[in-house]
Amino acid sequence: LLHCCKQGIDPHTFTYQILNERAQRGDAQIHRLRDVRCIWVDGQGFVGANHLYWSPQQLGWYALQIPAKLAQYKPLFDALGVKNAPDTTDYVDILIEIVGKHDERAEPIEGTERALYERCMAAIAVADGLEAIGPEDLVRLREAPIVLNLFNQATYPDEILLHDSEWYAGFFGGELD
Repeated sequence: LLHCCKQGIDPHTFTYQILNERAQRGDAQIHRLRDVRCIWVDGQGFVGANHLYWSPQQLGWYALQIPAKLAQYKPLFDALGVKNAPDTTDYVDILIEIVGKHDERAEPIEGTERALYERCMAAIAVADGLEAIGPEDLVRLREAPIVLNLFNQATYPDEILLHDSEWYAGFFGGELD
């Protein structure tokens, strides 16, 4: 499977069948694949387990459903980390991936990507309200350009100044306008 991943070749179904049998036996070598984009999805190529879920999602290519032809390999994909639905860490990962892609090119986040950005932010906000965000995820959010400025460009949270007080705005002599 690792050879197929390196070559970009669709692996034969026997490959997943054998790995599935090994996963059922608890083979520790399966965990070597956990962080590897090793699941072939037609039209997408190799995808990591962190982008695949058992139930359909509304997060574009960032969260795909396991193809029906691969559903029979549930023990393998469970061992690789495929879940039923995204958790807070997954939403943080997707958000950081979206803003990272646009931040590199200094382009605005618009259209479908903007809708996905908003969906992730809403899920993270709900998790925050339930105090369900881990400290690691909070640090990752603070260190990434996750806030959109007036031009819909990704900006680091500590680079945004809100015009919420005329007294504070007075220190900038109209520059905030």
